[in-house]
Amino acid sequence: MAGNDSTERPKGFTTLLVGLGICLVAIAAYARVFVAFARSLGSFGANPAASFGIISEAIIPIFALAMGAIVTIVGLVQIFRSKRFHSENIHVGGDYISGSNVVAVHGIQGNVSLEIQQLARLNTNHARRVAESLDALTRAITNDGLIPADRKAQALAQVSTLARVAQGKKSPQAMAQADTALGTIKTVLAGIPAAAGTVAALNTLIGGLAHLFALV
Repeated sequence: MAGNDSTERPKGFTTLLVGLGICLVAIAAYARVFVAFARSLGSFGANPAASFGIISEAIIPIFALAMGAIVTIVGLVQIFRSKRFHSENIHVGGDYISGSNVVAVHGIQGNVSLEIQQLARLNTNHARRVAESLDALTRAITNDGLIPADRKAQALAQVSTLARVAQGKKSPQAMAQADTALGTIKTVLAGIPAAAGTVAALNTLIGGLAHLFALV
């Protein structure tokens, strides 16, 4: 969804108005029948057929009122469902994305932050530098509204891998994992023309991380 107009009427709004309109017309018609019936009571003995005729006329307004109530309920249900749908779509960085993707991004971001904090606690210059770079990379990915949510989740998962690798001992296997993670982040973020500026900045961060991991 490209945007959200606060003045846009929710789905079901017109149906609700139609239902309420039918109800008002039916109530007005029923009121007229009721008044006529009340006046006819005085002459009921003289002309009972007229009174019964007025009673029969009340059937149509009652039926219309029932139909109006049904249409009104349908409109309310449509509005409720529309509001519920929009509440599940959350505004993130200029885009509206589904609640499930938001949960995925925020869940992974939380894991990444935890891994980075654990890395920083190692209290070595190298660990702090890597932690700072990973934190900057995480914030850049998360805050860019031009990067789709699914790609954010994929990239952040690789940042989490880098943070875990950095906490362990340096080994060929660990370096291979770091190299794969960095390459995956580049691949995931590639081909997003709208986010070209951010991607360029991210590539600079990724290059710096490659130096820190002694991959280049």
